[in-house]
Amino acid sequence: MFVTVLFTVNANYVLLLYATSKFLNRTINKGWYYWAGAITIFTDIAFYLKAHFLVQLIPSCIFVACVDFWHGYMFTRKLPNKSWGKNIVGFAFAGLGIHTLDMPFLLPVTWFAPWGFLISGLLRFVISIGTLILYLEKSFHDLSIKEAQYRLLAENAVDVIYLYRLQPKQGFEYISPSIERLSGYPASHYYHSPDMFFSLIHPGDTFLLESLLRNPAAHAKHPLIMRFIRRNHALIWVEQTTVPIFDERGVCTSFEGIIRDITARKKLEQDVSRLDRLNTVGQMAANVAHEIRNPLTTVQGYLQLFLKKSIFAPYTEQLHLLISELERSNLIIKEYLSLCQNKAHELKPCSLNKIIEDLQPLITADANASNKDIHYYLAPTPDIHLDEKEMRQLILNLVRNALEAM
Repeated sequence: MFVTVLFTVNANYVLLLYATSKFLNRTINKGWYYWAGAITIFTDIAFYLKAHFLVQLIPSCIFVACVDFWHGYMFTRKLPNKSWGKNIVGFAFAGLGIHTLDMPFLLPVTWFAPWGFLISGLLRFVISIGTLILYLEKSFHDLSIKEAQYRLLAENAVDVIYLYRLQPKQGFEYISPSIERLSGYPASHYYHSPDMFFSLIHPGDTFLLESLLRNPAAHAKHPLIMRFIRRNHALIWVEQTTVPIFDERGVCTSFEGIIRDITARKKLEQDVSRLDRLNTVGQMAANVAHEIRNPLTTVQGYLQLFLKKSIFAPYTEQLHLLISELERSNLIIKEYLSLCQNKAHELKPCSLNKIIEDLQPLITADANASNKDIHYYLAPTPDIHLDEKEMRQLILNLVRNALEAM
């Protein structure tokens, strides 16, 4: 029975070492396990050899006292937070260690035995109370750190984070400072005047928020896209994601939400939509240009046929003039069609002068339409690798911009 008690005490103190190391986020030294195992074996041998009572008891008492002293040192010196709870636990463990060392010598003293158990019980009670205080202090400290981290994230986020209370009295419980960048009004204004938030919404979009308030569960599944009127009367687009909070009766009591400025995204969507329309117009213009080229080709074919007939010999000069004008018209239409095509770049050796000469009829026509004259001064240039169609469009745009600016 005595050996079983000592084994249980040693095992409990090993578990106490393990639990304390986890609580302090430290790795326990394996030497403690070896020491506890060696003491258990020594106690068993001493018991079966019927050694003296002190020989059987002192090794376990030394082990337990060392564990207590280790706890006292760790709690008073190694805990990072400053609190009086750790000092209570540390000094109580140190006192328990001293009391454990004197136990083998005072245990035979019958009149002191009740006092010894009372002292041990009081020290363990103090350790329990101190550990509870320390745990609460550590939990409060961890919660304070987490709260500071979350508050730092919320207050420095670009998006507006808010908590709006509906019952018993409507108002903002929290709104992040980024609302000032969004609306122009500081957060304090919204706490003092909750209706200010609703006044910022564009009159044409107030029905969206009213629908959300009437049926939170149905409208909170998708973000609301609304227009806000800032303090400087500028109009911006916002996207609001809302999470309703219900009580046990199923009544919506508050809203948690995030408001994001999507003005840039809306402008981009409008630009893309406008580009799509321009692309459609360009394709329609290309189809019209194709339809125009077909009768021109037919007319040009008949004129070339007339040139071969002797009956039209007196009109040879006029026919050549008509054919050249048709070719120039066809070239103009071809250049307009090149603006509507999206093709891969094909780099090949080409002369810039050749491109300008090909563009000369089209450029001259544009100049004549605006009552301007163009003079060409072409110097010798080497051939370079380029995309002929892209370069043709570039030169054409430069010349047209110059004509419009002059």
